[in-house]
Amino acid sequence: MLFSLKDLAAKMSPTIGTEGLHTVKTNTFTLHHFQSITGLSFILNTDNNVLGRNLFWYDFIFPDMYSNLQHVYNQIYVEYVVRNPLYRQQPGDVLNCPLFEKKLEEYLTSQPQFRQ
Repeated sequence: MLFSLKDLAAKMSPTIGTEGLHTVKTNTFTLHHFQSITGLSFILNTDNNVLGRNLFWYDFIFPDMYSNLQHVYNQIYVEYVVRNPLYRQQPGDVLNCPLFEKKLEEYLTSQPQFRQ
């Protein structure tokens, strides 16, 4: 589904070569997407009531978690997975790095929009 949506967004984009899929909102949830320069995708599903920076696009207001996903990639994934000499992940393997999971949970619980 994500690849089809990304393809559709790229075809509908007014400028060629731009990444067009950041947020998809449905009746029940909002999907937030960030793709790193290496092609690794980070996806976050939230309730539609989650507060974020508002983006105005065709009369809709979407909470944007793109900057949060960028932070997860740049400051958590790169620091605690990529630069970790004790952790090796093979292509296709599930990410299983306890330090990454711990730091991700700390970050998410520090953000007011993710607190329950």
